[in-house]
Amino acid sequence: MSLDGHRAHLHHVQGHNVVLDIGGDIGALLIYTSPRRAGDEIEVCPAQQPWRRIHSQVHARFVGDATVYAAVYPELEAGEYVCCEESSARPPFTISGGAVTELDWR
Repeated sequence: MSLDGHRAHLHHVQGHNVVLDIGGDIGALLIYTSPRRAGDEIEVCPAQQPWRRIHSQVHARFVGDATVYAAVYPELEAGEYVCCEESSARPPFTISGGAVTELDWR
């Protein structure tokens, strides 16, 4: 727990750790994808603010002995979000403060 009440979590990516700074009304998002999406950027936005696009690139992530492919959004305001990919018919999802939302798009 940091001094401002946020919890820091580490997520290993290509030799580096990603710090998830969550707490209060700030949460994080992990979108798991297939390996073929490696290098792709995925944009999300608050459902009521489609102009506020937030993107993250899909990378190989090493979790214990496993390798997964995921886009990480380490700091998002709580609320309802949607995927901004034009061809996406994915349902909205909710980011909760102090929590990590995980979506499996494999």
